[in-house]
Amino acid sequence: MRDEYLVWVVDQDDAGASPTSDAFLATGATYLGMSYTQEDLEQTGKWLHEGRFIKGPMASQRPDPLRPSPTAKGRWIVEEGRSVNEPTNGETAGGSTYNNHFHAPANVAQNSHDVHQTINIGWQDQARELVDEISRRLDDVESEQARTELAATVAELRAEVDGQARPHAVRGIVTKLGLAITTAMAGELGSELTQHAFQLLGALPA
Repeated sequence: MRDEYLVWVVDQDDAGASPTSDAFLATGATYLGMSYTQEDLEQTGKWLHEGRFIKGPMASQRPDPLRPSPTAKGRWIVEEGRSVNEPTNGETAGGSTYNNHFHAPANVAQNSHDVHQTINIGWQDQARELVDEISRRLDDVESEQARTELAATVAELRAEVDGQARPHAVRGIVTKLGLAITTAMAGELGSELTQHAFQLLGALPA
């Protein structure tokens, strides 16, 4: 179900749609003739979210994103025809490198055998995803001062990533952003965004 759900999320995103996760069940998707359950959907969404294949707004009563959209990592998996269940050799802590092994004639590198193909999903993409994720949730911040400070730090990060993209500068901004999130957002929401910020720190070049 994980691959099937991820493909659906990517297709919906490509179509410009923003459906709720529950809409997947309405497609009539089945496994060996048996319909998927609500619990199947929620646990699959949770797994894909924790693996950084999908992202989206969360709610306290659900373990999965309510309106899922693909991350750069998830989109790459689908476009390459990969499975989320395959091991990704050499994957870094930031999830930025994926290695592909072909042991049969493959339509890459002039159909060579046993080709080792590596694709980089850069830290810049992870940083942009973090910026977008926080920007969507700014309205959840009750304190106007905290919201203003968080928005300013997010704008600073976006400008650096889209500009000079200096890892040392990004590291300083993301560290400041982590503290701002902790101040502005309490509970599960703040913890999740803080975790994503520190995952980005781990993906930055030394």
